[in-house]
This record gives sequence, C-alpha cells and structure tokens, in this order.
Amino acid sequence: MKQLLDEDDRKTLNCLGTHISSQDIQKNRLYLTYYTANGFVDKIFLWGLARTAFSKYDDFVFKNRSRPRIIDITSYSKIKILKKLENFPYLESLDIHPFFKSTDSLELIGNLKNLKRLFIFSYNPIRIPDSIGNLLGITDLGITITQKPFHLPKTFKNLKNVEKFSIRSGISKFPNSPSLKNFPEFILNFKKLTHLSLRTNSLTSLPQSIGNLRNLREMNLYNNELSSLPHSIKNLKNLTRLNIGRNNFTRIPENIKHLKNLESIDISYNPFVSLESFRYLFFNPALTIISDFASSKNYKLSIGGLTIPKEVKNYWHEKNYEGIMQYYTPPIIEIAQKYAHNPKSLTHHELKRLETEVTEKERRILELTLPKNDPILRIINEKLKIELSNGFGLMR
Repeated sequence: MKQLLDEDDRKTLNCLGTHISSQDIQKNRLYLTYYTANGFVDKIFLWGLARTAFSKYDDFVFKNRSRPRIIDITSYSKIKILKKLENFPYLESLDIHPFFKSTDSLELIGNLKNLKRLFIFSYNPIRIPDSIGNLLGITDLGITITQKPFHLPKTFKNLKNVEKFSIRSGISKFPNSPSLKNFPEFILNFKKLTHLSLRTNSLTSLPQSIGNLRNLREMNLYNNELSSLPHSIKNLKNLTRLNIGRNNFTRIPENIKHLKNLESIDISYNPFVSLESFRYLFFNPALTIISDFASSKNYKLSIGGLTIPKEVKNYWHEKNYEGIMQYYTPPIIEIAQKYAHNPKSLTHHELKRLETEVTEKERRILELTLPKNDPILRIINEKLKIELSNGFGLMR
C-alpha cells in the first residue's frame, strides 16, 4: 500500500540519520511504499514525486521496523549512519551506494554478524576495514573501487562461505580510479564460489590455482588485459558461462575444449589473428558463442580488425563449423614449418594463410632458416611491424 509519510514514519527515518521535517514531507510529497508479510511491514521504500538524482533524501529498504534485515544507503549527506547500524543485529543485507560519505569508521560493519550480502560502491574514498573478516556468514560480496587509496584487507580470506564475488576498478568515467592489476589471492579461499566477476580491471594473468575453484558456474573476465588462460581452467567442470570479451586474446585458449558443460562464451573485441583456434569452441554444437561479428553475411566480417576470408565468413553464418575447421587445416604453425623446409611446397591456399595469419611464434621459425629478403618473410615482417611516431618501426 502507499501512503503519505506521517509523523511516526518521519521519526523512524530520522533515527536512521535521514533528517526529514514535516515541511519536507509537504513540499516534496514524500511517500512510503509498504509491502506486508505475516502481519509485519516487510519492505519500506522512501520515494517522492519531485525527487531527483541529487535529492538529499536517502533510500532505505528494510524488514520490520523493529528488526530490519535489509538497508540500502544511497546518501551523500554527511551522516553518521553506520553507528545507527549497530542497533540492527539482524541485518542481512547492506548496500553502500555511490554518493555515500562515511564520517565514522567502517570498522563497525564487522559487528553485523548476520550479514549475508554486502555491496560497496562509492564515488568517495572508502577504506574497507579488517573487521570485514568477522562476517563469516557473507555469501554475496561486491566491491567497486573508484578512488585512491584503496585497501583490500587480508582478512577477506576468512570469508569461506562466499558464493558470489565481484570486484571492479579502473572505471573510465572516474579519472582517479585505480586499476587492479594483480589477481586477489584471497579469492582462492572461497571454495564455495559459484559466480566470479573480475570485469573491468587490468589483470594480465590468472593463477594456475584458479582451477581449484571447482564449484564455479559463471566467470566474467570482460575488459581486462588477458591474453591466455591457465591450463587448470580445464578443471572447472561445472562452468556454464564464460566471458573473455575485450581482452588481448589472439587465439581461443585450447583448454576451453575440456569445459563440457559450457553453455555460453563471450569472445567479443579480442585481436584474434585467425579463426583457426575456434575449433576449440566447436566441440559442443549447443554452445552459444557471443562475438562482435557482423550480423549479416553481406557485411565485412572482422574480428578485432582482422578481415576474415569470404569463404570462412559464409561458413560462419551458415554455422558450418566443419567447413571452418577444414579451412584451417593444417594449423598455421605446420604451414610455417613446411615453408621453412621448402618454400615451393605450399599450395596457394596455404601461402595466403601464411601471409595473413602468422604471429610472432611462426615468424621466429621462418627467420631461423630463410634469408631476410625472402618475399613471404618480408610481407610478414611488414605486417607485424609497429609504426612509431618518430618514423621508425618496432617489431611486435
């Protein structure tokens, strides 16, 4: 039911640090939305018809006015609301939202022993306290880092019941946002983890020990700086969704073929050098492959700037994966070895592939045996060269 705030409602919200006067109620036409369950007020949400994103009012969601379990803080006013939270030992969920400014220590969070869900995302600097390690009942934890300094306490490793974990940093719209470059080792203690999101960081690698998180069902690695996955990824037998989009992959990691329960993979916006390694995705005809490919075969099909041959493009849109695998047989490294042994032994198709698909690995094979003026090697060197602003070229 909906009703205009009365004096009792005003007092209830004021005790939580949201200072609302009778004049505010009239001026802004503030309302409470009530949801009832078992004779108790189950959820209360403060809102107003005239409210804007820069309103001074806070949103609160909680169960039972006498025993609230969920509180959602979106205030940017200077209130000492965390001290008020000590009065709510049954609190199960706490969201600290963008405009929150804490004038008292977050250490008080460690007293909320019944907390199961905690999300921290503030436009203002927040120091995550060591006392967070006391929240042994936490199952859902999310952190967004937007300001320096930031502190990830070692006591995170105590939270062994976490099932869902996410951490983000380096967000472009925050110029001072720090970037997380190293994998947080405490995650490896979350043995019950089923959902892991590391999107929008600056990770360049994952540890081999990530393969020990055998309960993982979803892993989001979108928008990092990864170019490979550890071999142990094959141990994640329960993984159903994987996102490696917007990274630095030039090939599909081979060990993905061992993920027999994988239902969906996002490979968008990676600098792939060919579709040869895509055969590791075709083991499961039911696998949904999300990519940045053009939706119509009349368009130029490209992946991260790589132009795909028309023949392969048609195979892709026809979902003729066998045709793609046949096109990319033999592997490009075998073609390079064949050319190094006898340059005249390649077919026209193999020569074309050598010119367009070769990477630094194959180039090194060719340089060991071929003269520098070899026509194919010269084409490859030109292709792999990075132009510098001073006019010189740098080999990849």
